[in-house]
Amino acid sequence: MKEIIIEKENPQRGNLWIDNKVFSVNVTGEEEVTVKSNLGDNILEMSKLVSRLFSPETNFIIKMKEVFGVTINMIYLDFQKVTVCASKENHEWHDIYTKYNVYVDGHRFSNSTAVRIDEDSKMEFFEPAGKENWEKKSESENLKLPIFNFARRWAKVMQHYMEEDNRFRKVAEYSLLLSNLENFSGKEVYEAVCLLESCWKYGFNLRKYWESGYEDY
Repeated sequence: MKEIIIEKENPQRGNLWIDNKVFSVNVTGEEEVTVKSNLGDNILEMSKLVSRLFSPETNFIIKMKEVFGVTINMIYLDFQKVTVCASKENHEWHDIYTKYNVYVDGHRFSNSTAVRIDEDSKMEFFEPAGKENWEKKSESENLKLPIFNFARRWAKVMQHYMEEDNRFRKVAEYSLLLSNLENFSGKEVYEAVCLLESCWKYGFNLRKYWESGYEDY
């Protein structure tokens, strides 16, 4: 990683230089700082950047202490008027990326049961490589972001209702009705099924159900 440079403008504000780009930084508390994205930045790359700022390979924490006299434990990412938080304990880039997308969905589809479940739960991956597969595919240009948002939402809604009902067919179909907020066609839904098969704890069951012609097995 190239050296991080922080320029102080006043006691609360400065500029962060990293990877030949400059970002505004604002000290918002004794242990908090906000990093603001620029026009043209994308949420995937900004999530990775914020995650890297916590990494041992970066001197961001040390530089902030030297320049502003604060010990940073939380970094807020301000991206297109949406703010998401990363902490010293939880700063994986994919968690930051997911928080942003869940928030946007919540604003877009307010009062949705599926979105509320998405906000309040975690997706269950199969071991050992499910989460890694999900993260790799989220970086791929072959699948569009709305497919990922839909697949994640559908998986979480199924998890929620499987706690009450062990009939996979019923849960999958009911969860699909709740989760398909974008009104995707069969092609897009099938893409989500294939995506979930590669990483989700119950993805194999979902693929088997989908290809069985919606029959119980």
